[in-house]
Amino acid sequence: MNLRKICSIILSITMIVLGIYCILTPDITYLNLAYMIGISILFDAIGKIVNWWHYRKENDISDSWLLVSGILSCIFSVILLSDGLFQFALDMTIVYMIAVWILVSGIIRIVRSFKIRTLYKETDLIGRRWWVVLTFGIILACIGILSLMNPSLLILTIGVNIGLAILISGCNMLTFALM
Repeated sequence: MNLRKICSIILSITMIVLGIYCILTPDITYLNLAYMIGISILFDAIGKIVNWWHYRKENDISDSWLLVSGILSCIFSVILLSDGLFQFALDMTIVYMIAVWILVSGIIRIVRSFKIRTLYKETDLIGRRWWVVLTFGIILACIGILSLMNPSLLILTIGVNIGLAILISGCNMLTFALM
């Protein structure tokens, strides 16, 4: 086995373990979401500054907006990573944005179901099944309202989904590493 395969196997097993841990502790996973976003913004900022430096040296063209964007992103990420209040605000903003998105998706499905019913006049298969879209719309609207009233339910769901995504990515990476 070469070094690339060994590193891929180690990383994939680490991702699988991390994914299982995230699934078992979704609240802790969710609370670390602001750190993940802050680190991502920091990497983006470093990339912008490096690109600005590269463009300036290679082309003698200085894109100052790229530098300003990189510096502002760097400042924001440092504030986000160092201040618990900003992390909490980001965590709560994400929860309520997702709850509103679920509610609006449900309302749109409810409206769409009646549009399907009138468009297809129940003569087509889609027209006869308009109530399925209505049912899912009502379920989504109820989940959205419940999530707005009790955000902790949504926090657990987000944590489990992140864990599943990491677990599946790790399994996928392991599969390709063993090929």
